[in-house]
Amino acid sequence: MPTLIDNPIAYSQFQIRGGWKNTLSVALLYMLVLGGAIAFTIRLSQPRTGPAWNGWVVGLLVIESGLLLLFGASRVSAAIRRDITLRMIESHQLMPVGGFTAVIGYLIGAGSQAFVLAMATVLLGVVVASQAGISVSHFIFANVALLELTLFTWFVTAFMAFLMKGGFWLMGGVAFVVLSSNLSLVTILPPLQVIAGLQTVESIFTLRGTATATFIPWAYAVTVLSHAFIAAICLIGAARKYRRGEDSAFGPALGLAMVAGWIALGAVAMSWPESFKINDYMRTPSITDQLVAMTISALLLAIVPLASAAWAHVEWRRHRLEEDPRPMRQPLPIWAVAAGVTLLLLPLLFIADGDASAGTLVNVSTQQIVATLLVVASFCIGMGYLLRWIYLAVPKALLIGGLWLLITWLAPILIDAAIHAAQPDARDSEIKPIFGAISPVGALLQIWGDDGYDFRIGLIVQMVLNTIPVLLNVGKFSVRARV
Repeated sequence: MPTLIDNPIAYSQFQIRGGWKNTLSVALLYMLVLGGAIAFTIRLSQPRTGPAWNGWVVGLLVIESGLLLLFGASRVSAAIRRDITLRMIESHQLMPVGGFTAVIGYLIGAGSQAFVLAMATVLLGVVVASQAGISVSHFIFANVALLELTLFTWFVTAFMAFLMKGGFWLMGGVAFVVLSSNLSLVTILPPLQVIAGLQTVESIFTLRGTATATFIPWAYAVTVLSHAFIAAICLIGAARKYRRGEDSAFGPALGLAMVAGWIALGAVAMSWPESFKINDYMRTPSITDQLVAMTISALLLAIVPLASAAWAHVEWRRHRLEEDPRPMRQPLPIWAVAAGVTLLLLPLLFIADGDASAGTLVNVSTQQIVATLLVVASFCIGMGYLLRWIYLAVPKALLIGGLWLLITWLAPILIDAAIHAAQPDARDSEIKPIFGAISPVGALLQIWGDDGYDFRIGLIVQMVLNTIPVLLNVGKFSVRARV
């Protein structure tokens, strides 16, 4: 409770925005202007005012969404980045304020103005909804659904602000890419169908009620739980970055939990696709396509716990070399994190077995399961030990790690494409993979495809390549830890 009430970060951020005097005066002026606009349009629409009242109900919900999801989230991000840039956060760290308290304080203080304006909109909306003949309880529930989505967005925004400069705009860019792709990314990645929350959008803008359990599909409950899970992870990560900015946002265990949550959401969406379908007009990818996309996304997400384990192991090694008397627990080994990711993906591979939604029966073979697990395990081992080797020399691994991904993921596929383009009948024939199986992406496409290409040689080469980072960490190739 002191986190919400007796919160110095929230108080300081609230006072920066003028305190109660400025907040309430702006809210009153906002209500007068918006109320006047509503009254003016209703008067112009007489004698048929019903459509105008109904239009304003949806319009007010759109305004609330803009206030909370855009204006409020941007204020939270700006407040955190300002304190980091001006080094004010170092002063905050000297206060007896925990990381969780500080993060929640930024949300309360920086988002206070947007929240008060949204509440003023709700008051006007209650009047408008009653005039439109819409149940007030239905309108209130729509606002509760919007509030849940707002909290989720604010927690993610706060985490991104602590993590990097321009985190809010990166979130906006990702949302723009997803929307500009005609939601095809959402259909190919089942967890996004759950997180995007079609049920949430419908609950807000179709004014569903809560009188009985049938008003909220179970899929909406899963969406809310997914938001709560992600928000909790973001809160923990932001609190860690607040306490020590040089630390990784996620430890190995929290990173594995994030991967497990992503896979679990994908399993739910793939097992009950009709409950999370975006609409009836978009083509749903086959379950094998979704399985390949899920595996690739899980591999990319696995970099988080692998990087955390590599960094923790380097810090622990440096701690021992310096003979620091401060106790430090030995971190989770990299191979254990790689094994954890591999085992987490194993149940997902059986979901496609027996599926006939695409018109043909899918039979998952033992060869496909073993080959997929080898792809996952070899990538995780290689990436984890590569990151450890980099962290032994420099504190940043983004450039070299990204270059390794380009070489091992994209280069084999691009070579195949270049060979195919050089053939005279390239336009009338398909690309025949020669080096593609060396890439995890190409190997997975061949493992789960229907073309029958032999991926075994490429898979062996892929495994050999991923032993190189392991060898770099032993013997004369090992880099001494920075002291």
